Amino acid sequence: MLRSLVGSEMCIRDRVSTQSTGARTAEMSTAGWGLRHLAPYLRHFRPRAAHPALIQLCKATTVRMFSSTRSSERRGRQTSGSISNQLETLAEEEGDTAAYNQLLHSCTRRGDIAGVRRVVSQMDARAVRKDASTYTSLIKALFRSGDLQEAERRFHEALEDPRVARSVPVYNAMLNGLTADVDRVFSVWWKMRETGLKPSEYTLCAIIKAVSRSKDGARLAHVWDEVSNAGALPGPMAHSALVVAYAQCNELQLGIRVMEVMEGSGLLEDSHHARIAFNALLAALGPEDPLTKPRVQKLLGMMEAAEIEADDVTFHSLMKNSSSEYIAILLEAMRENAVPVSTESVNLLLKARLQEVPENLEHHRRQVMQDLKEFSLVPDTFTYGLLIKGAAACADPELGFSLVREMEDKGLQLSHTVITSLIWACSPRSSVVQLDLEMQERSMDAKKLLKARLNRVRDIMKAAGLQHNVITATAMIAAFGKGGMSNAASGLFRQLETMSVQPNVRTYNKLIHATIFGRYYLTWLIDLVNGMEAKGVKPNLATFNKLILNCSEANQLELAFSVRNMLEAHGLKPSSRTWVNLVQAAIDNGEWREGLQLVEAMEQSGFKSYPAYNLLIQAASQQGSAHEVLSMSHDMRTKGFTFNGHSVQFPVKAYLRTKQPKKALSLLNKVLRTESAANTQSRRFLMARWYDLVRDQIRDPQSARQCEDNAAALRKMYAGHKTAQGQLGHMLKAS
Repeated sequence: MLRSLVGSEMCIRDRVSTQSTGARTAEMSTAGWGLRHLAPYLRHFRPRAAHPALIQLCKATTVRMFSSTRSSERRGRQTSGSISNQLETLAEEEGDTAAYNQLLHSCTRRGDIAGVRRVVSQMDARAVRKDASTYTSLIKALFRSGDLQEAERRFHEALEDPRVARSVPVYNAMLNGLTADVDRVFSVWWKMRETGLKPSEYTLCAIIKAVSRSKDGARLAHVWDEVSNAGALPGPMAHSALVVAYAQCNELQLGIRVMEVMEGSGLLEDSHHARIAFNALLAALGPEDPLTKPRVQKLLGMMEAAEIEADDVTFHSLMKNSSSEYIAILLEAMRENAVPVSTESVNLLLKARLQEVPENLEHHRRQVMQDLKEFSLVPDTFTYGLLIKGAAACADPELGFSLVREMEDKGLQLSHTVITSLIWACSPRSSVVQLDLEMQERSMDAKKLLKARLNRVRDIMKAAGLQHNVITATAMIAAFGKGGMSNAASGLFRQLETMSVQPNVRTYNKLIHATIFGRYYLTWLIDLVNGMEAKGVKPNLATFNKLILNCSEANQLELAFSVRNMLEAHGLKPSSRTWVNLVQAAIDNGEWREGLQLVEAMEQSGFKSYPAYNLLIQAASQQGSAHEVLSMSHDMRTKGFTFNGHSVQFPVKAYLRTKQPKKALSLLNKVLRTESAANTQSRRFLMARWYDLVRDQIRDPQSARQCEDNAAALRKMYAGHKTAQGQLGHMLKAS
């Protein structure tokens, strides 16, 4: 029944039904909301782009389940007094470990890290014994606050206490906090095995989560077997976590197989964890995968058979892969069938519209406000974040600043994501054009304008009480680099240490690029790169490739050549870009002949040398002799190199300088005359030069005058005079 309802049409552009949206939703409202009502809408499902936000899916469902519980807890906290009063009461009553644990657990749940520290400090001062529950709450709170070092110190402190050392929940808290670092997770797991502890289902979930973050789908099955054989009993939660992990690793077929196992084992009866697994798979469906349709059919059929109702997260899973038109249909279906429509639902529609027609930003802005009003909703931080990101894509910083002012007027808190988008709006990427620079560069040059804008961003952050995190700092350093503000970029990088912000490899790379024209930064940069691994950041090839260019700009050729040894010492191998940058460094320092030796080494490493030859033949033309250019040209053609409209000019000019016009013309005519390969302007200039040379060798006065006319016409066309276009036909014929 479901498969026939889903039908063969999944694309809106292919649908043939003339039934209106209102008629479809009216039909759906005749009964309670279920999969049988969602199925007809899947006829119009058109996946666009996969955005698997699996962690958010799990958190959204969990928050809904415990929303009422948390509300009552919040009311209880409001009537029980402040953390200070509670600590004073515990001190007066000489509270025991259980009483302190209750307060510590409350602070941990609401993310009050300052409260957690005060509770633990009073426990230490009063020599209150810490048990496994104390350390579990403390480690969780420290990880949530980002204090990994203190969390690890407390974990080792717990292991030194014989009464806590064999606590599985303490190990689980540590494993959950380290899921971003799979190597450290396994080191904790192996320590747990050495102690002889029996893992729980939570242990298995934490290790699976860590492996999925490393995108190592093949390792998941081995981990599952290893932890299960050690004593863990996988239940609905662990199976759901495995499905989410496979979805995150894009191993959708394996995830579906796990769902089949759950179905056969009766684990789908736990609708909460089963729904999380279904939603994760639906969110990970690929946009162009031909298997998307049968997988949707299968998953929804399994949900229907298990009587698992579709919730708002199910709808959001489908929206994240859909077109704006289909999302609008789903929104209408949600409203008609009493499925809660949230601002997140409307934000997904806005995101789809911005991806489909990014340039129509003002229209999208008005439309989203209208949609929110229609559903009695208000825009949130993410709504404005999407709009400001759209302003960055359109290179419209003033719109970005106006949106920030609008957020402030509505009392919305600025996020680091919003600030990052605003920085990119002020300093757009090279693929876009600043819309307002043409009007303002008469009174203020681009560098001053960029500096003024970034100062505005800094003032906005200061007013909002925001400090840089690694993402905003990286974006700001990149923006400083675009404006040639090396001092500002290096100054911000140095401030990160005082802000307790750990730079990542992208931050280092942006810093290297931003200081490319500051020669006195070079020694400092090399020391930074050499010390990256000691700070837990592994440099990548881009780090060293950029460093080569900095050495070149500083006229330190030997230092640039030594960078190759540096990257090999870090376990990396030179890429094609590495070799090309080394060749460019040799050319920039007047040693283009050294570049020839680099090309030989490049070829021996298995890389194509065409990009390097393009640089070298131009350098030989500018710094060498015509004979060297022709010799290199011969070697290049022997190796199968094909000249294009740009590179052909150098051997042609060499032929003309050595009075070999026939060979020059022959080489010119071999160049492909396609738009991409033939540089028309270059050809016209070179042909004019050719006519000037051969004119003196022609004895017939009429032919000589024809050559002179052809050369004059080509020079005019080269200069942009279209009136000479009519002479092109007979000129080429005369050639």
